Amino acid sequence: MTGEMWAQSPQWRMDSFTVDAALPVATEPVYGIPDPHLQPMQLLSELSRDAGPTQVASVRWQNEPGTAPTLSVLDESVPGESVSGEDTGTARVVGYIPATTPEATVDWTKARLGYAWWLILCVALQVINPFLVLPLLYIVDEQAAGAVLGTYFFVWLYSLFTVPFIWLALMIYSLVKLPQKRREAVARATTYGAFWYHPVYNRALQ
Repeated sequence: MTGEMWAQSPQWRMDSFTVDAALPVATEPVYGIPDPHLQPMQLLSELSRDAGPTQVASVRWQNEPGTAPTLSVLDESVPGESVSGEDTGTARVVGYIPATTPEATVDWTKARLGYAWWLILCVALQVINPFLVLPLLYIVDEQAAGAVLGTYFFVWLYSLFTVPFIWLALMIYSLVKLPQKRREAVARATTYGAFWYHPVYNRALQ
């Protein structure tokens, strides 16, 4: 276990606000599925098995923007002492640091349904876009292609030629966003099994 380990947990969000603190961490990992209310954390300093059941270590956890940290932050230089004015009651588990990668199971039916509408939008924008329709129609029927081109021209003229640029921007945007929408849908359709993790406490154990 090193201080470079990241908490790759189901709830970890890299875009959320992060908070650094020194909190007691269990040196011996436990196996199971953490309570969903526990904060996934990242270990910033090295754990030593010679320190006993727990030791104060630097950790980082996610925190929603605009909310204040609620954990009892401990002074790393005084492992058994809490900050002045803090509640010194029984220590409780407030987070966890994964020691192994959780086993993930993806419901692909749910995942595909999650981004199917975006895929349909991408296909529709590509299939009926004028830059593709006109050349194909010209191969089949030149007169029909001319009529469609005239229609497109008048639409573009009355829109001050903004429609082609808007359409092109939508096509590019939909293609760029499709991989992201797919990843988000797969993440929502993923469930995690048990794994090894280190419990993190809000204060030193009595």
